[in-house]
This record gives sequence, structure tokens and C-alpha cells, in this order.
Amino acid sequence: MTGAPAELELPRVLFLLFLATPFVVVIYMFWLAWTRGGDPARDSITVQYEPPDNLTPAECGTLADNGVALRSITATITDLSVRGYFTIEPKEKSDSLGEAADYVFRRTKPLTELKELKPHEQEVLISIFVPTNPMLLLSQSMAQLARAEEATGHETLSSFTSNVVAKAKQAADQYRAISGFSDAMRDSVPMSNLRDHFPLHLARIRDAIFDRLVARGYYAARPDRIRMVYGTKGVLLGILMAVIGGVLATWIKITPLWPILTGLFTGAVVLGFGFFLSARTRNGAQTFSKVLGFREFLGRVEKDHIERLERTPELFEKYLPYAMALSVENRWAQAFSNIAVTPPAWYQGKRRDGFLPMHLTNDLSQMSNQATAFTEPRSLSRSRSGTSTDPGDG
Repeated sequence: MTGAPAELELPRVLFLLFLATPFVVVIYMFWLAWTRGGDPARDSITVQYEPPDNLTPAECGTLADNGVALRSITATITDLSVRGYFTIEPKEKSDSLGEAADYVFRRTKPLTELKELKPHEQEVLISIFVPTNPMLLLSQSMAQLARAEEATGHETLSSFTSNVVAKAKQAADQYRAISGFSDAMRDSVPMSNLRDHFPLHLARIRDAIFDRLVARGYYAARPDRIRMVYGTKGVLLGILMAVIGGVLATWIKITPLWPILTGLFTGAVVLGFGFFLSARTRNGAQTFSKVLGFREFLGRVEKDHIERLERTPELFEKYLPYAMALSVENRWAQAFSNIAVTPPAWYQGKRRDGFLPMHLTNDLSQMSNQATAFTEPRSLSRSRSGTSTDPGDG
């Protein structure tokens, strides 16, 4: 008879430890957020009249968002066009109802000048003008993963990944031979032709942007990977705790609902706090303040600000990509509404009522929306447009 209470004692002790776990996790995650989360003290925001540290539009947008938004990538497309690497030509719509706008990119600089670009800018140009060999992309991505694994000491995993790289290269060569694929850079490309290929390059473009920001000391580690690590830990911990809670509840004969919810809550705490641990370094926080100051300059439409711009109308197209990346392009165009601005040579659109800065930003916003649709499932993009925009349909 004395054994029965002892048999019940162990599960009760384990259950109490289980109930204490969420409190321990919350305290630990608060401590991590306090010591590692959030940016270091940054400077007060003052208006900046040029991009800080010669950052590109995508880098400014990423520092502001703490992530690589698609608008930062489309801003890079505009920036490269402004700098003369290619022109953008809107195609005239037919009379078919609901047809999406299309654009033609025409390359204007030779391959030899691409070496002057930053890695993410090179990737953007490649995604537009170089035909995509999916097996070659896989091979390059796996090779990058193998180098990262080798650098962290995972030699066995690196060896396995290297074997996958070799197989992917063979498959890429076979794909090229069977399909007649040519990887020569094209001179012109309709934007609609990029629907099935452009999304394959987004991961490499984002990697290049983040890697450069880390290399320049704005981040100690990539924030997207920190969020992914804590997100994975949160999901696994939540599932594990929910299973343990259900087993213990059955053992001590209570309703398992609350223990399971407690386990899921514990995982959600880790996942949620992970979003606050992707902090900038002190250098990154100071530069972030300057980016916000530059955004303040781009978004102001006061009289003294407009008077300054009247003396430098060429700044409109020079800083337009930055305004796009920082989501203030309409206010930037509004500041030039009564200023004589020369139509840009890189944009071939023509309007009967003449050139206006707001017309250009509207057209580029439409182009950006089209690029965003490329990253969505086809059924969703069709429902938004009311019809298929894929030239192969119908």
C-alpha cells in the first residue's frame, strides 16, 4: 500500500517541472532580448541630404526594414537603369480587357562594366539579362552552402553537399545540351518573360545584400537567419512541450488540453522573441539613424525644401530609387511637381500630356507591382488582375 503514493509522486513532480518551464523560458528570452535584442543607443535623427556611407538603395531599404523587402530589389532595377546599364520601355497595351502592363529592358552597357557593380547589383542584372539555368542555380547555391558548412567545421556535411554540387553541375550540363540552352547575356528582355525565372534569383540577391551589410559591420549576424533559427527552435520546442504535456496529463489523469496549450505557448515565446534578437551593431544603429534622416529629406515637401530642390532638379532621378526603397517615392515626386525636370533618357515612356515626375513614379510603381506578382502563386496573381498575364495561357 505504501507504493501507490510514491508512484504518483514522480509524475506530479515532473508535471510541476513542466509547468515551471514556460516561466524559465520567458525569463531567459527576456534576458536575451535585454542583453542582445534591440539596437544600441543611436544618434538622434537629423536630416541627411545624401545616402550615408555610399549605400545603395537596396542597402538603405534593408537597414530601414531590418529585412530585404521586394521594393528594395525593384528599386535596384530602377537605380541600375538611372545609372545607364539599361533602359526601361513600357509596351503599349492592346485593347484586351484586364491585360497587365509590360515593360522591355534594353541593355546599354557591355559585360566588362558589370564588374564595377556590387554583388547584389550584379545578381539583379543577371536575373534580367542572363537566361536562367535552374540546375546551374541549384549547383551555385549548394556550393555556397558547402563553403559555409566547411567554415563552421561541419566537414562531413560539407562533403555530402559537395557531392550534390557535382551532381547538380552534371545535370546543368545535360539540361544545356538537351534544351539548347544558351547562357549568353541578352540585349533586350520583356518583363513578362521573367515570370518563371526572376523568383529563382531572389534568394541570391537577398544573400548578397545581407552579406555585404554584415561584412561592413552593420550587423553582427544576418537578421533573417537569426529569425529563422529562433523560429525553428520555437516550433520544435512547442511541439516537444505539447507532446510531453499531453503524456504527463494522461499519466496523472487530468484533462490534457491546458498542458498542451502550455507547451505550445512556450514555443511561441521563443518564436516571438526571436524577431527582436536580430539587432544592428552600434555602427549599424548609427547608420540606420542617418538612413532615417535621408528618408526625412526625401519625404519633405515644405517650401524651404522645395526651394533647395529647384536649384538641383537633377536630384529627382538620382535619388528616386532611394525614395522607392524607403517608400516615400510619391512624396519625393510631389516635391518636384512645380519644378521643371528633364525627362530621363533611361525611361522610354511617352505621354500625350508631357512628362511629369508623378507620372514616372506611378509607372514605376506599376512595374514594381508586376514584379511582386511574379513571386506569388499564379492563381493569386490571376485573381488580382482578373485574368492571366502569362503569354503562354489561353
